[in-house]
Amino acid sequence: MSVLVAGGTRGIGLELAATLSEPGESVIIGYGSDDASARAACERLEREGRKPIAVRADMGSPSGAEELVAAAAALDEPIRVAVHSTVRVVPGQLMELSDEDLAHTLAVNATSLLWLARSARPYLSRGSSILYLTSRGRATYVAGYELPAGWKLDAAIRYAYSEGVVNWFDRWTPSVVLRVPLTDRWEVHAEYFDTFTQRNVVDVNRAFFSPGTHYLLTKNFEIGLRVGWGVTEAAAPFFSDAGFGWRW
Repeated sequence: MSVLVAGGTRGIGLELAATLSEPGESVIIGYGSDDASARAACERLEREGRKPIAVRADMGSPSGAEELVAAAAALDEPIRVAVHSTVRVVPGQLMELSDEDLAHTLAVNATSLLWLARSARPYLSRGSSILYLTSRGRATYVAGYELPAGWKLDAAIRYAYSEGVVNWFDRWTPSVVLRVPLTDRWEVHAEYFDTFTQRNVVDVNRAFFSPGTHYLLTKNFEIGLRVGWGVTEAAAPFFSDAGFGWRW
């Protein structure tokens, strides 16, 4: 088994690489351009009994995620945990950024999570996890399980350190969804999700139960409908929505 951390040579990413891995385990750490930090990170992980592999890869492009995952795939070991902990900060005013800087920053900080998950998926084992975390005050932990008869159980918890009118506070958003296929194209699901705060001036807790259904019109296009009921006092009593998804 191996651990893969994009942005794993400094700060929170390096701490996650050290904490999530076990002695003797392979740790693939990706970085953008700081070779000195990569060497220092490898030296530390080696002292702690890990087997580090540093990969220089630009997470602002799909090929960067593929290069990082390719290093893990070459080990012929399943990826136990894949972590996205890379962030790009460009100094200056947003309106003054060049189109190139803006596009690359958005890609590194957001879209690269999708590229990493898509590239790593074939190498994840049962019970593997994808962790999304940056030093900018947000974190997401996602886990999924395949059950008998094609049923799937997905869970996630999201955290944000948020600024309120008076003070900073914690915002948590856990969710659990059970997916049940009825046919090759038709699926129903039941979801519980919640959003609540801690250490705010007035803390709130809004939890919902929401069943729904999805239908594949084509291999890459689906439509969906769901309804939901609030199960806490602060939650809306009822909602419904419909939408579509296109895979590309």
